[in-house]
Amino acid sequence: MSMKTRTFFHILLFGLACWTFISFFHAAEQIAGILKTDGADLHVVLNLIPILLFVFVLAIYSYLEKRGNSRRHSLLLIPDEFKEQDEREQMITAKACRTSYIVLYVAMPAAALLLIFYPFFQAKMPYFPIIVIFVLITIQHLSYMLSFHKHR
Repeated sequence: MSMKTRTFFHILLFGLACWTFISFFHAAEQIAGILKTDGADLHVVLNLIPILLFVFVLAIYSYLEKRGNSRRHSLLLIPDEFKEQDEREQMITAKACRTSYIVLYVAMPAAALLLIFYPFFQAKMPYFPIIVIFVLITIQHLSYMLSFHKHR
């Protein structure tokens, strides 16, 4: 599978995982409400659409990864930085990891600054920290992939 296709699948899976965690967050809020009211209303709604979409896209990704790579560990979703085969790829990986580290070094304080303002819109978007975490993961992954592609 090409690097662009793999990156597309990773970003898509990150987005679907974020949506899945948000739906779990809403279910946890409902359970907390039940516990606060001494179990008066035992009704919890869990949105299964993001979970099913995540599993479906993960199955497609795993199939394409296994089909394109006959190695045994291809199904384990091992990050690309551990799939290098020679010294040149190890050097490119080292440069890409360094770039990713530097980008994250700048992005983390920005995320912390955003979380300072979280109380102002907590009522409208209580799952905001989940989004911030997945945006950081996406930024790190994209910076790694762009740097790897640039040095290749």
